[in-house]
Amino acid sequence: MFRKILVPLDGSDEAEAILPYVSHIASGMDLAVALLSVMDRGAMEMRESYYSRLFERAEQEAKGRLHNAAHQLQQDGVRTEELVISGQADSEITETADRLGCNLIAMSTHGRSLLGRGILGSVADRVVHTARIPVLTVTPDKVRAYHGSDTLVTRLVVPLDGSALAETVLPYVKEMASRLGYTVVLLRVVRPLHYFWVGEHPPEINEENALMENEAREYMEATAERLSRGGVDVEWRVLVGHPTTIVLEQIREIPHSIVALTTHGRSGFRRWLIGSLAETLVRSGGDPVLIVPPPEQQEGAGEDA
Repeated sequence: MFRKILVPLDGSDEAEAILPYVSHIASGMDLAVALLSVMDRGAMEMRESYYSRLFERAEQEAKGRLHNAAHQLQQDGVRTEELVISGQADSEITETADRLGCNLIAMSTHGRSLLGRGILGSVADRVVHTARIPVLTVTPDKVRAYHGSDTLVTRLVVPLDGSALAETVLPYVKEMASRLGYTVVLLRVVRPLHYFWVGEHPPEINEENALMENEAREYMEATAERLSRGGVDVEWRVLVGHPTTIVLEQIREIPHSIVALTTHGRSGFRRWLIGSLAETLVRSGGDPVLIVPPPEQQEGAGEDA
């Protein structure tokens, strides 16, 4: 499933914050890595007379930074290649991933340099929404928090809502957990019916809430059992409350983790789980987030996707 990682870099330290995670995953799963810098002339704020001179200088800087990043990864036994191309960052990132047969895009969520206005922010949003392969994002703040630690990741946290769409992430989770020795933590949050009730709620609502919690526990137990049969260490939790709030609280309590979930893709985020939660996770200062596109968006991707 995973064979090759595309890593967009813009020449900034912030963008290179993703590299420790890339090294950890690529070396542990024996994946090749393609390092990419996109030279966006339109994003360079300079007079046209300076374009040629400064663009050439920025291109040389980009090649130098890519070479240094490649050397850093190669020291950990990772196979690398380096590419510097011109164009619009978000479209070039996704098109290059398709062209090279990459199965994962890994990028930091902040970065700014001469190469443009930063590879991420709005670019990250567009890549997450349009990529036909999974996208791993991480904030530089999280990398700094773990700086000097021997452990980057030990767990995959997977919020589920009981839908087949949310379960799209599970094959990727199973592969990463089995090959990297991660523990998988499945989360399911039940939103009580009285959240939708104005005034005093009737007593039968409590019975319905109890039924929903029991159904959630049965679902999680069955899902965990399927993963366990594949040799994966699995934990699961059913909680009650506002889904986004509860999931964020749980994630903060689970250190050294990657959060893995599915999005609806091109038309935007959908439902509580793969909507506001996914967007909040990508933009917050929390743990790395693995965003998996839905099956219909993956159709037509590279042979190894």
